[in-house]
Amino acid sequence: VMGLVAFGGGRSGLGRTALYMVLNMAAGGLSLAMGGEKALLAALLVCLLCLVALGGRPGGTVPVVLRWQGRAEDITALRDTGHSLRDPVSGEPVLVVSAPVAGRLFGLGQEQLKDPVLTLSRRALPGLRLIPYNGVNGNGLLLGLRLQDVQVGSERGSMVVAFAPTRFGGSYEALT
Repeated sequence: VMGLVAFGGGRSGLGRTALYMVLNMAAGGLSLAMGGEKALLAALLVCLLCLVALGGRPGGTVPVVLRWQGRAEDITALRDTGHSLRDPVSGEPVLVVSAPVAGRLFGLGQEQLKDPVLTLSRRALPGLRLIPYNGVNGNGLLLGLRLQDVQVGSERGSMVVAFAPTRFGGSYEALT
């Protein structure tokens, strides 16, 4: 039940729940095999298995390059392990960029980002769409746009980018 609550009930969630169960059983088996005083070593081994099985390290930052209409913007994104925003049309993960990035690359001002429905009705930018979000500070809508050329770390391709109406804290300008 804990795995289903944490990862959801979809196909990916069920796979992660099964992996979670297998890794828990591995931790228990290692603890029994190594004895009580070596349980910390067993926990570290299971942590390493989790990192390998789940595809890398959580958290940290990653370089991002956004390309649009002949312009490019190099930014840094925070790998937010709690970030689960998805495009309602495709179901793909969404990259969220701060208001200054939206202004520099797309010419969208902070007032336009604060009222996404009005901005969309005025057709400020072709291809804009609304992306619903639910976060710690409440819920609402963000403006989003599919970019054909986005590079996040070593991965490059098409991605939906949403525009936050605020600046992010720290040394990053996007959330992935």
